[in-house]
Amino acid sequence: MPDVLVTIVQASGRAFCSGTDVGARQADADQKKSARRKALMLGMQSNTDLSDALSSHSKILVALLNGPAIGIAAAMLGHFDFVYAMHNDGIGQGD
Repeated sequence: MPDVLVTIVQASGRAFCSGTDVGARQADADQKKSARRKALMLGMQSNTDLSDALSSHSKILVALLNGPAIGIAAAMLGHFDFVYAMHNDGIGQGD
C-alpha cells in the first residue's frame, strides 16, 4: 500500500490494554494441566505473532494511549515509532 504512510493503533476503552486476566486462569485451577498448558502456549504464540507483525511492519507505527498500557502491551510499545500518552496514562506491569 504505497499511499499509506502511517499506521495508528488506539484502543476504544478506558485503557490501551489492561493486561491479561490472570484471575480467570487461577479460578480454573481444577482444569487439567494439559488444557492449561495448551491455553498458555496459544497465548504465547499470539504474542509472538503480534511482535513479529509489529517489528516487520514497513510503515510508521503510532500508538495513541487513551489510558494505561499494562503487561504485554507495555512491552509491545517498544515496537512503535511514536507513542502519545497523557500525563496520567501509566505504562508498566500489573500489581
